[in-house]
This record gives sequence, structure tokens and C-alpha cells, in this order.
Amino acid sequence: MSREIVLCFLDINSQALVEGSWLNKWAAKIAPKSTAPPKIHVELWFRDPQTETGHACSICYGQTVHWKNKTFGRTNWVFRSLYVTDAAYNRIKTYCQMAEGSPFNRFGFFLLALGFRISGTWNNFFGYKQSYYCAEIVCHALKAGGILSQQQNCVLHPETLFQQLANNTTMTTIKKYHSGAIKYV
Repeated sequence: MSREIVLCFLDINSQALVEGSWLNKWAAKIAPKSTAPPKIHVELWFRDPQTETGHACSICYGQTVHWKNKTFGRTNWVFRSLYVTDAAYNRIKTYCQMAEGSPFNRFGFFLLALGFRISGTWNNFFGYKQSYYCAEIVCHALKAGGILSQQQNCVLHPETLFQQLANNTTMTTIKKYHSGAIKYV
């Protein structure tokens, strides 16, 4: 049996972002080249298809990793569905739950623009919790589920993650369509 996990991406043009944020502009500027506006934020969503709600895992600048019940609006987000085994689903979900409360990886986030790859694991050397930024927590969770290779470097830009997962995911929507709701002209 396969279970769905939805990867939810925000691109630089999303109305859900803080308008004029220097941080978002900076994240877009360092993004790898793309034919579409660059993705600058990502979350994992464990959606309940019956209720269109579910728990999301990610982190925002200056905050901690969240694991919270959340809904997503389809006008602001780009969705990619990933279908995994029950075992992989549970490992990914458990990783997210265990990472809840972990701090933001400021070093890794800012040094990414300079080409340095500083993982949030450096905190472990001092007895602290691992730190993350959004693409980093999603990447580590997917590695825990066996979706990404254990050799995958998780210090990457959200756009890079989007491009890497393009062939292993499907475009999706969160809109629930009922029979007869779609009319072809």
C-alpha cells in the first residue's frame, strides 16, 4: 500500500510571503536557475484526504521546527505528491516529530549563498539539538524514510530540492473535485 506525503513549496511571487522581505529576496537571488519563479520555502504535509487537513513539518527563519495541524491554500503554494510505503511514511513522520522544537540553522542558511555547506549537525558537537532550515529538515526527513540517498547533502536550497524531486513526485492539487464539478467546454 502507498501513502501520500505532499511537498508544499512557496515561490518568490507567492502572496503568502511577507511583502518586500529582504530575506525572501535574498533567498530568491541565490536560487539555482529555473524557468519558473524560484521556490524559497518548503514544508512536508501529511494530509488527511478526508478532511483536507493534516500535520505539516518545516521551519521558518528565526523559529523552531514545527509539527502542527495545518491547511494550505492552493493559490499560494505549489504542491508535489510523493507516494511512499507505510514504513517510509512512518519513518518520515517520526523524524519530523522528533525534530520538533529544533532551532533554525542560521550559519548553514546564510553561508549557502557563499557556497559553504554547513549542516546543522555542528550543534551536536556542543551537546545541542541539530538545527535546520526548511529545505534541510525536509531533506533529512526524506533521507530517514529512504526516499533520498543517505549520501544526499541536505544543505541545499528549496529550489534545488524541488528540482531534484521533480522526477520522483507528481504535480498535485489540494482541491477536492466531485463528480460533475468539472465541466469541459
